[in-house]
Amino acid sequence: MRIPTGRPAVSDPLDKKPRELTERIPPGEYALEKAVIVGEGEYGRDRFPLTEEPAVRLLIRDEPAVAWELALSEGEDSRLLLDGHAYGFSTDGAAGGFADAATWEMLSEKVGRYYEEQNDGACESISDGHIRAVAEAIESNLVSFHTRAKGLGRYGPAAPPPENSSRSW
Repeated sequence: MRIPTGRPAVSDPLDKKPRELTERIPPGEYALEKAVIVGEGEYGRDRFPLTEEPAVRLLIRDEPAVAWELALSEGEDSRLLLDGHAYGFSTDGAAGGFADAATWEMLSEKVGRYYEEQNDGACESISDGHIRAVAEAIESNLVSFHTRAKGLGRYGPAAPPPENSSRSW
């Protein structure tokens, strides 16, 4: 995926205003990688194959990490989080996406046309349920991923439940 201004953003692809990350990266093209767990599920006495995608990452450098830091947006402070809590983003469609913050709104509109108007020309399907919206003139794109959130939810590691919600995420 392309981040031409070096301002990465993440959110539900249908959100008009993403979570712009404060950490800047060199403008360029980056791989979006997903972790995949393959196993077996069980319901009652039935067993069935199960595939989960519990995490995604935007690969900035192809070398081992020396340290990990929580990706933060403006106004977020990791020192204020309780143990096991993290910042995340809201999602109603169990989807997230990465894109350049400067082009997010335009690309998000394409995602909206793809889903709401069934406009297959607005985005391209790149794998099982993942799509890519492209802005060729400015060499930017938005790539979606699954979040495991079910309906109204929030995506992020160990995120606390939203107020007025009985759902867990």
